[in-house]
Amino acid sequence: MPALAAVGALMLQGCVEESTVIKINRDGSGIIHERSYAAATDDFAIFPGLDGKKGKDGKDEPALPGKAALEEYAATLGEGVTFQSVKRSTNKKGWKGYEIVFAFEDINAVRYARNTPKPESGDRAEGDQPKKKKDDFLATFTMQDDELTIKMEKEGLDKAAAAPAPDPGGPTIDPYADASGPRPAETDIMFPGMSEAMLETMVKGMRMGLFVQIDDEIAKTNAAHRNGKLITLFHADLGALLENDEGMATLNSLETLNRTQLQEAADDLDGLDMDLQDPIRVRFK
Repeated sequence: MPALAAVGALMLQGCVEESTVIKINRDGSGIIHERSYAAATDDFAIFPGLDGKKGKDGKDEPALPGKAALEEYAATLGEGVTFQSVKRSTNKKGWKGYEIVFAFEDINAVRYARNTPKPESGDRAEGDQPKKKKDDFLATFTMQDDELTIKMEKEGLDKAAAAPAPDPGGPTIDPYADASGPRPAETDIMFPGMSEAMLETMVKGMRMGLFVQIDDEIAKTNAAHRNGKLITLFHADLGALLENDEGMATLNSLETLNRTQLQEAADDLDGLDMDLQDPIRVRFK
């Protein structure tokens, strides 16, 4: 999963849907299934670069990440993680994109931070390997005696809470405070100069998610967000976050929070689900 600050950068690509499902078998093997889609609009490209191939509708198909780049990326996800396949696909909204599948033999070796190579017309140069950014969230796993533990890690996430600011001695008297001023015509929280209407168009339907699928029966779990065999580690619906004035402002400050503060902030925000328990436990039946 990208760092929360990267959500803003991702929005600059237009309306995007990205998800990752890590499916885990009882024996610790499994697959990592990444999906990436983007809406085609007049203002934003589907994906960087097109390879000239046409789809059934006669339109250009999105380019794919190169095989060599994906094999290098697989190596960053943990020892024994291997690239299996990549293919173009279309989601239920008609957005074009692609799906990538990786396989692993031992979930204990997987350290997942999404940093998929960008689409390209050919393989990237040898040695040009994707690098983990220090502000990425990292999902780590431990499997022992039919119990899986999951932990979301990030540099600074377990730091001590900052000391509260000193009391300034009471409120000031401000004649402007008697009434709210006019709302700015531009949304400058993360995108100076961009109108609210344009921003809302960009993020309508945009979402990102990281999920764990247990490919067996679950006897017991403390997972906060569970639907049957599917456990949500992270889910962000940017459209829902923008429906209130505080959503994007809060999202923009989440990078500075520790584990407890970030969990509390996510719990209070419509459109953002996170499970930062240390750890999440899943007992196989």
